[in-house]
Amino acid sequence: MKKLCFALLLVLCLSFAASANVAFTVVDNFYTSGTAGLVTSDAEGTLTTTKNVVTGLNGDHNVYSFNNAAGKSRVMISQYTMNQPDTVWIYDPSLGDWATPIEVQWADMSNRRGVATIDSSLYAIAYDNPKVVKVDMTNETYTQTASYTFTSDLSGAGYNLHGEAILAEGEYIYALFTAEKGAFPNFEYAPSKLVKLDASLNVVASANVGKNAVKMAAYNGKIYVSSIGGSQLYGDYNRGSAIEMVDPATMAVTELFKASDMPADWAYDFREVVFRGDTDAFILAGAYAKDQMTFGGKIFKTTAAEIQAGNIGEEFADTTDTSYMGMGWIWEMNYDALLDKLVCASGFLIAIYDPDGDGTAEEIDSKAMGGNLTSVGVIVADKDVEKPDQTPTPTPTPTPTPQGSSGSSSSSCNAGFAGIALLMLLPVIAVRRKNK
Repeated sequence: MKKLCFALLLVLCLSFAASANVAFTVVDNFYTSGTAGLVTSDAEGTLTTTKNVVTGLNGDHNVYSFNNAAGKSRVMISQYTMNQPDTVWIYDPSLGDWATPIEVQWADMSNRRGVATIDSSLYAIAYDNPKVVKVDMTNETYTQTASYTFTSDLSGAGYNLHGEAILAEGEYIYALFTAEKGAFPNFEYAPSKLVKLDASLNVVASANVGKNAVKMAAYNGKIYVSSIGGSQLYGDYNRGSAIEMVDPATMAVTELFKASDMPADWAYDFREVVFRGDTDAFILAGAYAKDQMTFGGKIFKTTAAEIQAGNIGEEFADTTDTSYMGMGWIWEMNYDALLDKLVCASGFLIAIYDPDGDGTAEEIDSKAMGGNLTSVGVIVADKDVEKPDQTPTPTPTPTPTPQGSSGSSSSSCNAGFAGIALLMLLPVIAVRRKNK
């Protein structure tokens, strides 16, 4: 009996020690309340989707993953409420406890766009306020210790300044900011600014990059910036859209791809570039239709070497979410190194690809996720952990409504197609998400 109990305890501990692969957040049809869920994988690579793992979210949220001060995996859900600091919930995915997060708020961090880490410090960037904050992660305290505010002469010319993306490369933080003025959908953009900061958030250098820059990736000592080229042109694509390479040592900028230089049948903005180790590079490109809700997107597969020569490679996959006529506002991708999978948020779908496959995706739709997709994040592994042998299926647990937010304790609808409510609300809500 003692041996049996010990064996059961060991199995239980091992199941909690494994971690999930992908986290996502969804919202109900009226965009008032949301939930979060997980996509996990077993040793054979079979994917399992579990919805409502976290409940009680408000109507606007994003999920991120990072390693804490000890190098352990953490999942962050950041909830946005206008004119308030985001409410942040932080989880240890290995515990299997999604009911009791660490809850924090950081001053002026409103509408978070990304996080990065250096040693025991977490850095976050905000869209509403063009700020970067430094947070001490020692002993899971997550206490803000410093901040940087992006300033520009453009603000005096009527431009609004926004934080867009952040990453750590070596001992430095790189923060991406945009400047726009005007009204949706005809915004006017100035060149974006990539700012190099030291670990204490002192400015080291900066560089101008493409207008309306939205994503960054670091590979082999270089930073790759994807920009829309200005305002999104519904029913068309922006000829100024580009992918640029920045040398962090000199902050010199090299243009690799520009939409105006592509073949005659090209019809897309450059959205993101993702690297798969030392071999493949994947480029996500797409543009919205005149209805402002339908996005046609494609993934192109090239190599890490060829991308520097401006070779976009071959079409790998069509990412359009055909189940909902391509509707939605989330088109981005990431590489899951543990599973060796390409994870693409495609409108209201999560599409998971074998990078060596034929471009056919395993799709996870709104019904499986329990609502309309708002964000997707690949969960980073512990720094000292290899690919797990097994990943447990999480048990959904209720989570309390955050303090100081407009969260609701009700769960998202199992939405499927979002109907008339979505058709009315999506163009308005999507302004901040896809075109500021």
